[in-house]
Amino acid sequence: MMKYLFPLLFIGLTAMGQTRPEDIVDYKMQTVKQVNTENLPPYTYMLPALYGNAALQFQSAQPGKNEEIISVELVYTRYRRSDAFNQKKLNLQRLQQLKNRIPFAFNSGGVEWIITEQTGAEDYAEGKTYFHGFILKTRPGNLSKTERETEITTLMKDLEERKKGSTVTDSKFKERTTPTPYDADPVRYYDKGPEFGKDRCELPEDAAAHITYPEEALKRKISGRVEAQITVNRAGGVQDIRITNGLGFGCDEAVKNYLKSMPRWTPAKSKAGNVNAYVTLSFWFISNGIFPPGAESSCELILIVPEGYSPEKYNTERSTVVSDVFIRNPQWKNLSVVCDVTGSMGPYLSDLMGWFRSNQSRIKYFTFFNDGDTQPDARKQVGNTGGIYLVPSSNSDVVEKEMLRAMRNGFGGDLPENDMEALLEAEKIFPFAERLIWIADNYAFPRDARLAAQVTKPVSVILCSSQGGLNTDLLTLARQLKATVHTPYSDITDLHKIEEGGKIEIDDRSYIFSQGKFRRVY
Repeated sequence: MMKYLFPLLFIGLTAMGQTRPEDIVDYKMQTVKQVNTENLPPYTYMLPALYGNAALQFQSAQPGKNEEIISVELVYTRYRRSDAFNQKKLNLQRLQQLKNRIPFAFNSGGVEWIITEQTGAEDYAEGKTYFHGFILKTRPGNLSKTERETEITTLMKDLEERKKGSTVTDSKFKERTTPTPYDADPVRYYDKGPEFGKDRCELPEDAAAHITYPEEALKRKISGRVEAQITVNRAGGVQDIRITNGLGFGCDEAVKNYLKSMPRWTPAKSKAGNVNAYVTLSFWFISNGIFPPGAESSCELILIVPEGYSPEKYNTERSTVVSDVFIRNPQWKNLSVVCDVTGSMGPYLSDLMGWFRSNQSRIKYFTFFNDGDTQPDARKQVGNTGGIYLVPSSNSDVVEKEMLRAMRNGFGGDLPENDMEALLEAEKIFPFAERLIWIADNYAFPRDARLAAQVTKPVSVILCSSQGGLNTDLLTLARQLKATVHTPYSDITDLHKIEEGGKIEIDDRSYIFSQGKFRRVY
């Protein structure tokens, strides 16, 4: 169910940088036929605007306290009645109006900005039926005790699977089957739609295992979406394959070939029995490492990635960000790892511990921090917030136990955390470390950033949850620390050398250093 947004009051840290509407309108645009505004995930809010009009429509529903903005999507329609119409000007007006209402969204360097152009409308009347305006996704600034226990339980289950040498789900790739006879019966209404496999992950896993990224598309660095419509017939077979949104360069053919040979579905059912039914599928070909918008995990997307990668690399529920960075940097040794264990860090903690069990000699000490245990936010003092747990790396089971204790003892509170305090404690407890590895939440800027000048050891920061772009405030802080910065796809080792007016491109996005701060330019 969609939610509409009224005046927002977000509680958060005054960030270091500003995101300017004048920059956002020049960000790279993505195109879709029509944005789907039904069944939006929790903590999603909408600010609609009239077609061709800058005025936003504010209504009654609003997010609860302690929700933090993680992304803002500006949606408009390509069709226009006059070639003289200035879409960029309208977008800028809408952004400026949004800034007047929700200035915090523009103050935080961790907010992902998305520009989406809808291409499906063929006339003005159809365009008026599309959504226009903003879609805001937020997340709770703190977790309830029940939510925290659920996250910990999920993490513990994953850790046990890793100890057994497997992180793969129970579902198995299906054997290829011979096509069913063509069913000429017309598509009919149904009470229960067609289903593939036992759970929502099986179709993405099956497609990823049987579609090879076309060589021509890889050469040209082509990424994008192929949309196909199929009929699932009464026997569960696939027929009437039609590409409704093509990408070319071999991608359309790869999808067609897969659909022709895919396993049988459970057919749609009506009261009279099985019926033929339409199914629309979107296949995302990802060569540039940029996660498609609009989904929390790859089980909600059919992802096709180059050989040598796996969909899990693009999946926030099965992250390999931390281990990928360690693997790319074998020169790191004698390390002290400083890790955020507040809400939403579970996938990255699982990845860290899974890698650590096979590479114990490289890490000498762990520091886990949860931003003050359960201390009220108003009572947290910079440099003395607490909730810091230190443990040597000699026994992986002991490390894991201490990590879980840190998680249970604190739920994170508001979004800003005590990262610098934890780094300084790590320096004290293990002064012989050659490097501090700071595993940080890309969305959260430290409440104690002013302590950064006291950190003396070399720092490498691994940014988690960075698919939507890097937090420009954290980039600025990393430059101050002379830290190296690491994402799922990049290692930036000379950030501190960038001077006034200098630009850097990271994971297909560009940032400029201006007036002592980084800001994104596209």
